[in-house]
Amino acid sequence: MRIYCKLMSNQCCLTPAAPAPSSPLQTRRVIREGEITIITDNLSDFPVFADLAKLDDDKTWQDMLDYIGEPGSHKQRPYFITKENRRVVISDPRAAIYTPDPGFYVIVCYQTTATGLGAYPGSPLEVR
Repeated sequence: MRIYCKLMSNQCCLTPAAPAPSSPLQTRRVIREGEITIITDNLSDFPVFADLAKLDDDKTWQDMLDYIGEPGSHKQRPYFITKENRRVVISDPRAAIYTPDPGFYVIVCYQTTATGLGAYPGSPLEVR
């Protein structure tokens, strides 16, 4: 499965657009277990990258939003997510391949600017 992630100044979104829930009760994107390729399209003026991270079993998308606070915050990665290992694609530096186990995940985008590294919540995912 390929997931496209558009990275713009001050926001991170999946394409085709999926609503980014502001509440854990809203719909998240559900994908099948297996290999996932995330392809980033950086439309900003700064270096930007995206990561896939698994939420601890007792945490939700809302916990992630509450932790980060204002998008672009300089907070470190939350203690309750585990960054997934990724393989780079030599032929396409925009792509990264993940093989996540079933569970709840978040895509988080990071933008490097003159003031430091800012974190932006991208989208919640459920792998089944």
